[in-house]
Amino acid sequence: MGAEGVILSAGVTILAAGLLVVSLASYRKHRKPRLLFTTLVFLLLLVKGVLYTLYVFLPQLNWVEPVLFSIYAAGFDFFVLLFLFFTIVKR
Repeated sequence: MGAEGVILSAGVTILAAGLLVVSLASYRKHRKPRLLFTTLVFLLLLVKGVLYTLYVFLPQLNWVEPVLFSIYAAGFDFFVLLFLFFTIVKR
């Protein structure tokens, strides 16, 4: 991934961190289950961004193969979509 991709990923990670804080504060105030699912979505996006940052900037760790990293990233995406689905259908 080029520099543009890394910058975009960093932006998404920072945005996820900010939205996580806002959604967590909103959940604490209103205690609605929908907000909990939304908070989990932003948490997963933040974790994915941090793991990607470690993967890109600390390759000497060699903690996962590129193919496995792609599978893990797809798994995170699956859970993000799953929690978004629960946010929509939860009453």
